[in-house]
Amino acid sequence: MSLLALKDGRQPAGPDGSEQPTTDDEGEEREDRHIRCRSCGVDVTEEDAVVRIGGEDAVQCFANPSGILFELLTVGYAWNLRAVGPRTTEFTWFGGYTWRIVLCFPCGAHLGWLFEAVGSGTPTRFYGLVLPRLTR
Repeated sequence: MSLLALKDGRQPAGPDGSEQPTTDDEGEEREDRHIRCRSCGVDVTEEDAVVRIGGEDAVQCFANPSGILFELLTVGYAWNLRAVGPRTTEFTWFGGYTWRIVLCFPCGAHLGWLFEAVGSGTPTRFYGLVLPRLTR
């Protein structure tokens, strides 16, 4: 199963809602390992960046204090993202880490959170990206 498969096995749709092709124009299998913002299609990370945090799967589900569920993909590095707001430990899903919201830099879509260790935690930082807001 692809790292970008949703828990129910579905693949996230492309920016326009269409199914994403797995072959290029000549019918050759595509080797693209980039993960993109579903809203605008810009690259934000790659499959090699996927990490498991706390011994859990790289894809985990969490609820915020309002009860909204988020299916997160954890990655060690990303680009084309902008962290906004102050760091906080309130309601953190990962003990020992602060969090900040991250937005897609080009389009402003909320793609997830940047988690940074308080003290000497390992890893020192990682991203939790909302899986249904991503595509390949």
